[in-house]
Parts: sequence; C-alpha cells; structure tokens
Amino acid sequence: MTVAVFVTETHVAENDLYRAKKLIEDRFATAGTISFEPLGSFNNTSSEIVVFVVNKMPDQLPTWQADQRVYHYQINRLDLSGRGPFQLIHPERFDEVEFPHMDTHVFNRLGPRQWGFANFPYGCLYLDPEVGNIDPFGFRVKTDFQNLKDRQDGHILITVFGGSAAFSVYCQYDEMFPQRLQDRLRKKFKNREITVLNFGMHDNVVMQEMLSYLMFVHELKPEIVISHSGHNDIWYGLRNDPYLVAKHNIIYQQHSEYWSYLLHGSGEMPPEEIPDELNLKQNVVKALWARYGQFQDVVTGAGGQFILGLQPLIYSRTALHPREAEYKEDLDRLFRADYRRRKLYMRVGDITAGLSEKLEQDGKFEFIDFHKIFGGYGDEFELLWDHVHASPKGDDEIARHYADYLNPKIKNMLSGIT
Repeated sequence: MTVAVFVTETHVAENDLYRAKKLIEDRFATAGTISFEPLGSFNNTSSEIVVFVVNKMPDQLPTWQADQRVYHYQINRLDLSGRGPFQLIHPERFDEVEFPHMDTHVFNRLGPRQWGFANFPYGCLYLDPEVGNIDPFGFRVKTDFQNLKDRQDGHILITVFGGSAAFSVYCQYDEMFPQRLQDRLRKKFKNREITVLNFGMHDNVVMQEMLSYLMFVHELKPEIVISHSGHNDIWYGLRNDPYLVAKHNIIYQQHSEYWSYLLHGSGEMPPEEIPDELNLKQNVVKALWARYGQFQDVVTGAGGQFILGLQPLIYSRTALHPREAEYKEDLDRLFRADYRRRKLYMRVGDITAGLSEKLEQDGKFEFIDFHKIFGGYGDEFELLWDHVHASPKGDDEIARHYADYLNPKIKNMLSGIT
C-alpha cells in the first residue's frame, strides 16, 4: 500500500509544514510507504491513500476509485475553525475504517456518518473521528474504563469534562492536556497507578457534562472530576430562549431549536443569525453557577472532589504572540462585517472576565483560573490557535498547571497506602 502526499507550493510557516509532515507520518506510518511530492506534480495517482496538504483543495480532481481514501490536511491554522486538520474527502461519509464503532450500537448505525452533531445522550453528541481514535460515544478515551470501577486502593482516577477545548481539538492524542496531565502525574508519583480520562466533547455545556458523568463515570467513583469549561455555556446562554435561561437555568446548543422545528414543523423556523438582543449577563451567570453547583454536589456526593477550570480565551491574553495577533486581526475583519458577531464575542469575553472575579470572591468552588493564568504569559508563547482552542503548547501549559494544583492532593490521598 502507498500513501501519496501532495504539498502546497505556496509559502507556509516552516513549523506548520513540519507539523503536517509529522502528523501524516504518525497517522499513516503503518499504512505503507509515504511519499511527499509538490502539489504541481499531481495529475492522477493510483495510491490507496492520498493526502492534499493545502489551504484550499484543487478545483479539478479525478474520479476516485472505490478503494482509495483521500484526505485534505488543512495547512492554514486560521481556517481550522474548531476542527482538526484532517478532513475526509473520499469516501464522502465515514465508514468502519474511519470510525470502527459505526456498528457498535443502534444510535451509531442511525447516526450522520459525517463530522458534526449526532445524537446525544445515547450516541455521540459530536462525531469527530478525524482527530484519531474515539470510543463508541465519541470520547477520546482508549481505555476500557468500565474495568476501573474495580480498581485497587491507591489507583487514582481523574476524569476531565468540558467542550471542544477539553476535547483538545487541535491536538493529537498524546498532546491533549488530559493525556499530558496523566504523563506528568505518573512521572511525579512513580510506581503508582494514576489514570486520567478525557470526557470532553465538542460543544458540551455543563448540563451535558453532568449527563455524561452520570451515564459513564458515576459508577467509577473517580477521586477527582475536572470541569474545564465556561465558554460554551456563556456562548449559548446569551442566545438561548430567555425564559429557559432566566427561569430554569437551562442552556443548550442552538441547533436543538432547529432540530425540533425539523421534527415537528411547528412555529417559525428559528433564525440562524445571532440575535440583536442577547440575554442579560446576570441571567447567564446565574444559570451557569447553578449548573456548576449541581455538578459539584453530584461529584462530592459520590465521594469525589470537584475542580472547576475556567478556560482561557484570546481575550485572556494581554500580550499576543505574533501568530495569535494574526488570528485576532482576522477576527477583527470578521467583526467589521458582522456587528452582531462582534457584540457576541465581546460579551463572552466580558462575562468570562467577570466569572474570573466571581470565582475569586465567592469561594464556593475549588478552581484554576486559566483566564488569569494565560493573561500572565508573554508574547513569546503561542498558546491559542483561535479565540478559544489551545495550541499543543497551550494544552501542555494547561496540563502543567493542573498537575501543580493536584500534586499535593494526590500526595495526601496516597499517604498511608502501601
């Protein structure tokens, strides 16, 4: 089997090109011989696997054979938009090669077979096998975690929840911060069993984090539960139905309204654009605070410790790395063309800064304030690749701060256990 990789001949940053080659080699090393060629040499190829390392796919492409697999590797990180660099081009829909769990249960068999929203809570909230291995419910978990409910004394289990920033969408499996956290803790506590599982998921809000905890994690009784979150509840809370947010603290993905319309055909089709009027800041904060409190109560009721990690945004950075500044300039151009989007992003940043202060003053939660932490890094650090998702370096720094916070806790848990 051969892997033909066609690389753009336009100028790209050397580190982006290096990363592209590394990720391609890591992903397809067992598939066969890999050859890298300039894009201009592409005409047609009989290689079983074809990868285009380009910003935009060529206009003229051949008719691919049934046994060929074709991928677009998005080389321009500014166009990733919360999606990993690999995108399947042919076949057009996921199959068992891309997602081996396609036939594992009925909700996967009935699912979309494309990148995006699926069927939560019985199937994946978001189907994204393009990042690499995911389990039958879309989580980046390789372990048969159900065995962990019978783990031995002294085996520390930490579970991480959150949205796509916890899913670590721009990171390979060994780069995502839950995995880096596990590596750091195992290095610190040699000869001890420490497992960190990543239950982060694209677009999760805290209410969905709790559902995932109840379905998959509660019976495992983890010693520590982390909610690395904030952005999604604010992002959607500002736009959701005002009655549900203000009266019942309910925050949900906006597409749920459209799904209901498609299913029943009642009422008017929900508008896709951002509304002129956003929900009141205090109602969004109240709803999020209530869900955090619920999550904490559930975790501590099962004997665990709950830790809130307030995720950072591009607005958390007081000194931007040149590549972060490049993204921010792109964002500002978008804002000039869309005042509604500008208002939404600014409001999200404002509420996040307010949450940072509230966490400090309130004292209700154990927390790590990554909004403040990321603000303390200088412009030599490239920590974010868009307004909310960390770079691999950013994820590594997140893991370091979680490890520093958890080290004394784990030391205390292990004292007296031989």
